[in-house]
Amino acid sequence: MRITIDATGLSPYQTGTVTYLVEILAQFNAQTDLVHEFLIFCSPAVRHHFDDLGLDDRFKLVMTPSRKLAQLLWQQTVLPYRLWRLKADVHWGPGFVLPIIWVCPMVVTVHDMTFELFAHAHEPVKRIYFPFMIRRSVKRAAKVLCVSRTTADDLIRLIKSSRGKEVITPLAARQTRGSLGASAATDAFTFPTQPYLLYVGTLEPRKNLARLLQAWRSLDATERDDYQLVIVGIKGWMIESLLAQAHESKQQQAAVEVLGHVSNAALDALLRHATAFVYPSLYEGFGLPVIEAMAAGVPVLTSNVGATREIAHDAALLVDPHSVPAIKEALITLLQDQALRVQLATAGRARAAEYDWSRTATLTFDALIGAAKAG
Repeated sequence: MRITIDATGLSPYQTGTVTYLVEILAQFNAQTDLVHEFLIFCSPAVRHHFDDLGLDDRFKLVMTPSRKLAQLLWQQTVLPYRLWRLKADVHWGPGFVLPIIWVCPMVVTVHDMTFELFAHAHEPVKRIYFPFMIRRSVKRAAKVLCVSRTTADDLIRLIKSSRGKEVITPLAARQTRGSLGASAATDAFTFPTQPYLLYVGTLEPRKNLARLLQAWRSLDATERDDYQLVIVGIKGWMIESLLAQAHESKQQQAAVEVLGHVSNAALDALLRHATAFVYPSLYEGFGLPVIEAMAAGVPVLTSNVGATREIAHDAALLVDPHSVPAIKEALITLLQDQALRVQLATAGRARAAEYDWSRTATLTFDALIGAAKAG
């Protein structure tokens, strides 16, 4: 069976979508009894994600345009033609999007519905493009993979035609540790020398960093003690106001460090040594950083809405992400209650152990094969 995979929309950095696809392919690669051909369409800028996996000869990379606009045009024009010429048995779009032209059975992954639920937190062009493409892709798809029960429920509520197509394929903590390309060859920062709380995620409005910084800055010196707030992540949109806030916090001696993008090795070290992990995102389709912090044995503070509530369950300190006072009180609790931190760390490890990439890969493969046979 010939399975094609559209990886053109991936970032060169290890975002959640990259981790999702890489981990599943790593599982496929390890299962030598999967005697199928996998063709992965990707740009030269992201091929390192797949080179690092050591994929065997069942997997072939097919290069596509690198520029974003060219990729969008290629997906809707050249890709359907290639699928037809290749006689693909099933095509998988792991990042929300499928070709509008139908030439073979198709499966799409929907990571979240925030482009509609929280449109104001996304770039203007994405508010138009993704809701349109998600709806068309769901209509075309034989199966729709959803990374959480929350995402599946949101999808069914917003797109009625998705009911019966949804397959829940939860994520898990990273197992692979590939490189992130030349940009991550070195880490130009000094590792924190004092205790710190850690945030990891894209620096953009949806992650609610503005309120987190407000809450942190509102703590007095005795409440913060010697702690820093360390922020890690690639730059998203509207980053200027966030960086200005972080700079203002630092000027006020509020101990904030924005490290930006770091290598996998540095990220792992930062997680291992963090006193706690803070992630009060406005809304998530899964919340991969939460499960990764839990797996590392780090106590977690996260939002009481969306998939972060579903994933964390009773193994994290949950907070209203819209309330700065609530975030502040939760920060004080984490900083001052060592017994709670130990309890959350233990519960978090147990919760993270419930999520497994091998199961996700099996569910994904079964959905692909089911779509091919039904088509």
